[in-house]
Amino acid sequence: MELINNNNQRYLSLTKDLILELYKEYPVLAQKKIAELKMLNDPKNPFFKFGQIENFLLLDDNRPVAHASAIIDSRLDDSIGVVGYFEALEDRKYAFGVLEAVRDFLSAKGKNTIRGPINLNTWNSFRLSYPEDNKPFLSEPFFREYYIDIFEEFGFKVVQNNVSHIYKLADSKFALFEDNFNSLEKQSYNFEWIDKNNFKDSLRDIYSIVAGAFVDSWNFTLISAEEFEYFTQNFRELDNNFSCFIKDKQGALVAFAFAFKDAYNEKQSNVVVKTFAISKKHQGKGLGKALFYFLYQKSLENKVDNFIFSTMRDDNLGILNLTGGGDVYRRYKVYELNI
Repeated sequence: MELINNNNQRYLSLTKDLILELYKEYPVLAQKKIAELKMLNDPKNPFFKFGQIENFLLLDDNRPVAHASAIIDSRLDDSIGVVGYFEALEDRKYAFGVLEAVRDFLSAKGKNTIRGPINLNTWNSFRLSYPEDNKPFLSEPFFREYYIDIFEEFGFKVVQNNVSHIYKLADSKFALFEDNFNSLEKQSYNFEWIDKNNFKDSLRDIYSIVAGAFVDSWNFTLISAEEFEYFTQNFRELDNNFSCFIKDKQGALVAFAFAFKDAYNEKQSNVVVKTFAISKKHQGKGLGKALFYFLYQKSLENKVDNFIFSTMRDDNLGILNLTGGGDVYRRYKVYELNI
């Protein structure tokens, strides 16, 4: 077997082949993963101002069989390194080969804890997913279910559990939030849809909210506005007609829901709610209920079948109480390894 870590054309081509083999029944998902991988080798990626990446690709008789990246972010605690962009065939010797390479690299850099899988940071794709019963949805961190066993057999311990719920629009409780919506409108709060033609300006507004709303989240890194714009560039091409804002009477953004049509599922009309946040100053005023009512009305008009609330913490009682539960679509795990 051969372990290579040169970010040349051969490395990129072979890693692409590995992803295409692993997700051949999901070609759109495979292309998304390949696009994410290209960020690792993009000199314009602003992450490189703050961090370092070392990529490892394992070959068996010139066939790509496993990949992982060792990631160091100077904004994290000095003891913490990250493993990301993990993909592997099911044979443990392949997966363990790249995980050992990541462990040894980070250990040599003085790290004693590895977190992951995280693709650079939690502003990007992270977590492992299970089970594979349902098809992946757009923006979901979808992986082969056996990755869970690989990480746990290697010694990683679960530090966070997440879940995605699906709600039939006809059965949801969002219609009950009409009074909240009407009350806030009377208080001069403005409800707006994202302007695709001014997407860059909208991103700046969103960044101002999320940078504060998620500061207490696990493994939070306060990335720059430049990084946020870079990491979200692929969302420009989505059908973003379901992303919405609430602004106060001075025109300042105070809440938003980043939501879009699920382009992966052609048999049902699903809207994925990717991110939802309210500025701390305006929490407790019913903005969440009003925002979901606004989204609910638009979805009814567009004959949407389901909402998918993506990758929430499974103990997030605020969201669970707001949405009323729903059916589990998929679960996720994030890990740490002490070295």
